[in-house]
Amino acid sequence: MRRLVDGLVEVMASPSAGFSAAQLTSALMRWRGVTDVTLLGVSNATSTLLPLTTATLPRLNSLAVREAPGHNLSFLSLWDVPVFSSALGATLRVLDFSFRPGICSMDAVRNCAQLKCLWMPGCFNLSDLSPLAACSETLEELWVAGSGFVDMLTPLKACTKLRKLDLRGCSVKLYGEAEDLQETCPQLADPLTVKLEGLVHELRPDIPPMKQEHAMSVLHSMTDEKADETQAALATAAAIPPLVLLLGCASSPDVQAAASDALGYLATRRAENKAAVAAAGAIPPLVQLLQGPTSSAVVLQAAAYTLSDLAANHAENQAAIAVSGAIQRLVQLLGCDSAAYVQSAAGALRSLTVNNADNQATIAASGAIQQLVQLLRHGLAEFTQVNAARALVSLAFGHPGNQDTIVAAGAIRPLVQLLRPGHLSGMQEAAADVLGILADDRFKSKVKIAIVPLVQLLGRASSEDAKRAAANALGSLGSLAAVATTGAIPALRQLLGAGSSTDLQAAAAGALRKLGF
Repeated sequence: MRRLVDGLVEVMASPSAGFSAAQLTSALMRWRGVTDVTLLGVSNATSTLLPLTTATLPRLNSLAVREAPGHNLSFLSLWDVPVFSSALGATLRVLDFSFRPGICSMDAVRNCAQLKCLWMPGCFNLSDLSPLAACSETLEELWVAGSGFVDMLTPLKACTKLRKLDLRGCSVKLYGEAEDLQETCPQLADPLTVKLEGLVHELRPDIPPMKQEHAMSVLHSMTDEKADETQAALATAAAIPPLVLLLGCASSPDVQAAASDALGYLATRRAENKAAVAAAGAIPPLVQLLQGPTSSAVVLQAAAYTLSDLAANHAENQAAIAVSGAIQRLVQLLGCDSAAYVQSAAGALRSLTVNNADNQATIAASGAIQQLVQLLRHGLAEFTQVNAARALVSLAFGHPGNQDTIVAAGAIRPLVQLLRPGHLSGMQEAAADVLGILADDRFKSKVKIAIVPLVQLLGRASSEDAKRAAANALGSLGSLAAVATTGAIPALRQLLGAGSSTDLQAAAAGALRKLGF
């Protein structure tokens, strides 16, 4: 036993011999003013801790039971922790039983009415939090990471001063299958981050694949429910680096695909997260998964979608993905006989070309336009045609050279056909958008075959977006007399009514102005 500084005592025991109660009592009586005690290498909690009373240590504030240096297995014999006396519990503010796997209950704190900090990470058999009721009015920090199955979180509701909580690697109760942590612990400074930190803990490479997949599936569902809040919190919880690591070292394709999907969810709405995912080094392994000859279908599709999410409206990521060699592979995938491959590849090409003249030129030079137009004619599924049409929108916008190539590839007739009834509203919207871009003086004579289907779309389209695209296209064709004679004017005026959204009313008004009405 040695006194380190005033008020602090460190007690070293031999893991084989331990302490006797008399020895410890005699030693501690010499330093009755001690406030902090650390016991190292304790092998029998009852015989060692019982001498700690207000008679021996009337001012005891902090008690820690830790590993003995050089005796890394001494913790295995520490099983029993006695309930502290009421008098002693009244003085204790900090208890530290870190990494004592034999401890299976919190009974020691039942009389600790003034406890502020309880550290029990690595107490693998811990399950019942009900003893915390004794210190519910004072507890500020609870650390039980890696404590296995925490049965109920309800006792935490009463801990109104709780500000720090570490439950990483604990119960599936944290994962939304029972009580919701955010509802249970509204007093936490950031309960969502605490919950997410528990999930992030499950993403480490040494965690079994099934647990990794489960954690990532929960992250997906949470992001769907509260996208903006969860995406910000996930970045705070440091989820990005372990997910990027799993892209290259995951033990199964399903884990790789799940990691890729999770990164895509993170990048969907927040520019900050797009930049953070790229800065963490995600783009090279994603491109590698896209190009890898052994990548499974689910991995390849997930990588393409995630690259699309990273590129969307983010110029730096668009450039980085292009430099990585992804474009050539994505164009190759347009020729596959898998609808899933084609759909994800066309979506990624679209994201890479939005407001990016360099990528528009590179993708057009790779022969993508001809393949996309071919998909309009003979798509493997309607969703592949939707993404093909949307890719043509971003390739054509503001790029006259690509517009020439699209017309030369014979896109106008299949685009007009996709305006007809029976097609998805997203398809009709994308087709009308492309036709609107092509409806300049160079191609008006060719695009005029779309006038009647566009007018019909104003009245029967199931979505306002499709109607808006049709109105914009008719406005671009306004100098053609045929527009005014096919019923476009009354159809556009009807869209000015109160039943239309502000955006649709603006599109209809703009078209009418261009038509001279």
